[in-house]
Amino acid sequence: MDAKLDFSILKTLTELPGVSGRETAVREYLKNLLKDSADEISTDTLGNLIVFKKGTSDKNLLFCAHMDEVGLMIHFVDERGFLRFVTVGGIDPRTLLAQRVRVQTKSGALLGIIGTKPAHITTEADRGKAVGIKELFIDLGLPADEVKKRVEPGDWAVLDRSYEEFGDGKISAKALDNRAGVFVLAEVVRALKNPFYNVYAVFTVQEEVGLRGATTAAYGVKAD
Repeated sequence: MDAKLDFSILKTLTELPGVSGRETAVREYLKNLLKDSADEISTDTLGNLIVFKKGTSDKNLLFCAHMDEVGLMIHFVDERGFLRFVTVGGIDPRTLLAQRVRVQTKSGALLGIIGTKPAHITTEADRGKAVGIKELFIDLGLPADEVKKRVEPGDWAVLDRSYEEFGDGKISAKALDNRAGVFVLAEVVRALKNPFYNVYAVFTVQEEVGLRGATTAAYGVKAD
């Protein structure tokens, strides 16, 4: 196996939106990437992408890496056009303030900024407590009526963070959990020739909200 990995694949993977339950963009990219490296590619009912490579034995070997990432789901649009949201997966609210996000709507992605009540109008009581999800909102920079036309409850958002290499071989990007694992598994599939085991590389969904895809894959593949 050539030890040189194609990190442009990881860059692309981290840039794709794929909140738990909304992994379509990641799945479609992987299907195209791996179509010439697999004996069979399928998608199960839950949305897992199953990439199969036939081995010379009758034993099944299962690898899993989850495609989904944590994110936000729009709960409602308030009277000022600010988007109120809940988290999808485990997110510490302290990490969200002033972050850029991409809100995924039916008409396309919209850039927004996460804000809260500005410092000059906070009270002493406000300043003495941690900011929670209920105090945060997404500002799209658009009039309220325009926002309400374009954004619906149930639309979702991902962080807008670029892929950057820094320091001594380090990488900063959104969704490295677990697009890094997806990248490694995809490279294994691309490099693997004539395996002994029947290899099932399963790119799973909804890990961030309860390991749902991996649980389904384990029962579906019946690996040894």
